[in-house]
Amino acid sequence: MKIQPKVLILHLLLVLFPLLTSCRYHLGADREESDEPRFREIADDLYDVFSFSGDKAWVIGYYGSIFVTEDGGASWKNQPSGTTESLYAICFADPLKGWVCGSHGTLLATQDGGQTWARQESGTDRNLFSIQFLDPLHGMAAGYYGTLLRTQDGGRSWQDISLEEDVSLNAMDLLDDAQGWVVGEFSTVLHTQDFGTTWTPHKIPVEEATLFGVDFSSTTEGYVTGIDGIILKTNDGGSSWVRQESHSTDSIFSIQIAGDEVWAVGLKGTALRSNRSSTDWQLIPDVKGVWSCLRTVHASGPKGGWIVGSKGTILRTLDDGTWQKIVF
Repeated sequence: MKIQPKVLILHLLLVLFPLLTSCRYHLGADREESDEPRFREIADDLYDVFSFSGDKAWVIGYYGSIFVTEDGGASWKNQPSGTTESLYAICFADPLKGWVCGSHGTLLATQDGGQTWARQESGTDRNLFSIQFLDPLHGMAAGYYGTLLRTQDGGRSWQDISLEEDVSLNAMDLLDDAQGWVVGEFSTVLHTQDFGTTWTPHKIPVEEATLFGVDFSSTTEGYVTGIDGIILKTNDGGSSWVRQESHSTDSIFSIQIAGDEVWAVGLKGTALRSNRSSTDWQLIPDVKGVWSCLRTVHASGPKGGWIVGSKGTILRTLDDGTWQKIVF
């Protein structure tokens, strides 16, 4: 049977549409390479943001983008990363020492607050979705196909402590030099008490779910988020989990405990807030009408925070109640 050209084109569009409109991750290697430093408007997808406090924050994203602001988002400076890979996560141990991870095993480090970035050898070509450092020496990274990396010398060397499982590990939260959590596909929730030497799986009340976010305020209290509006909370260190009603069916990519408040963001501009003593979640009014995919929410203090997402979306709050969209 001969397939008509119009039918073939329609079929191809139906297959490609989910890929073209996905807001998960882009690999960043589909543009022309260039050694020339460039400054672009922040219009590409942004995947993560980090800020200690005050007006200074770094945002990272597609095609090796790293930008920094020192005036609360009024102006941004491009920090050349030296790579065209997509950058998915950023973490600083102190105002000078920071790390970034990204597609195809990319690891970058700075010793001067991001003025210069140098590549570190990760030993893998798998995408790294999350990175955290406890101090200038001790850190971990997690990513695709059960990838887990650990360093105890500031990233000069990375030890492969990966799982022997085909599971994407999407987010991690390290509490101290022993305890940490990792979440990912297939309802994966893992806990370590020896800085990644061993991992204990925890059962949650949803099956075969992809989890995207995790944040713990202590060794007992923590949250995880995921597909279909999943928000789960534990008050006993992961022995039991209770699903909270998010009033959303959209994927929730990131969650952050900020003082007594908890924020969560995700697909189609989903932005929620709750109180740690409550199980009720409400929409953040100021983010209404922002339809971008919101990838990360990050607290820069007890009441200050940032949100970043697709198409250069950046929002900021100074009082945990009023969010302002940063127009670049």
